Amino acid sequence: MAQDSTLVASERMGGGGAGRLAGWLRLGTLAVCLFVGVVYIASSAYLGINGHASWRQALTYGHILGFTGDKGFMPFDLFTLSSGARFVFDMPLYQYLIAKASLLTGGDPLVMARFVNLVLWLLTAFAGYGLCRALSAAPASRAPSASAGTAFFLLLATSPLVLHYYSVPLPDTMALALALAGIALLHWNLWGGGAT
Repeated sequence: MAQDSTLVASERMGGGGAGRLAGWLRLGTLAVCLFVGVVYIASSAYLGINGHASWRQALTYGHILGFTGDKGFMPFDLFTLSSGARFVFDMPLYQYLIAKASLLTGGDPLVMARFVNLVLWLLTAFAGYGLCRALSAAPASRAPSASAGTAFFLLLATSPLVLHYYSVPLPDTMALALALAGIALLHWNLWGGGAT
């Protein structure tokens, strides 16, 4: 009888050597993905405005400069308008956060944007991992699959489009990170914290 309970516990934990190997492979994949994403985003820290949507990056940068008071900018100034007209296209929480972090640390606003984006990328990665893992256990009888979360992490760390947008100053990254974290927290609070 004791042998049967040991066998059941072993099957639940992944079944011995093969389960441990799969766990180490999953952990290794997560570590490599984390390393790739962090290196890509952090290595772009000293680049200027680059890549696609440079006009949106310039607009965001102009708002950041307005909040820092650099180069004669006022909040909501645009590079394209010299008449003093001010426009708000979105709630400038991201721009304000970057500006205040830049003022507190004394760092360049574009460099600070990359490091804030790195934190937002990590938030997106871990919230998406937990959410995919929890949603993979759709039938209540199944245990959550860490493979689904690992697949999300792998996709997030290897997608050139995702990595590009997290390495440039755009407010979309904050919106995505906070939305995914909010959905993960809502799922965790409504349907049980043990799943994520």
